[in-house]
Amino acid sequence: DWGALREVVEAAEEDGPSRGASTIAMQTAKNVFLWPGRSYLRKALEIPLALWIDLVWGKRRVMEGYLNVAEWGEGVFGIEAAARRHF
Repeated sequence: DWGALREVVEAAEEDGPSRGASTIAMQTAKNVFLWPGRSYLRKALEIPLALWIDLVWGKRRVMEGYLNVAEWGEGVFGIEAAARRHF
């Protein structure tokens, strides 16, 4: 959502960073290919990676990748590990 991203960048310029504007593809790009810290450099790399991921992987694979690399609790990575731990 380019509008949401633009709002966050404008707000960050005025008040400093307060929240992200990441799509699932952007979060997947960060979790799979980049580092977790917040920086303009990481965001600049994340956007083209997310566009590439959307184009090449498609929505179903993006969700699969996201669910399998997201942190679901302290040190719990991936949906299967989360299901085993919490249920």
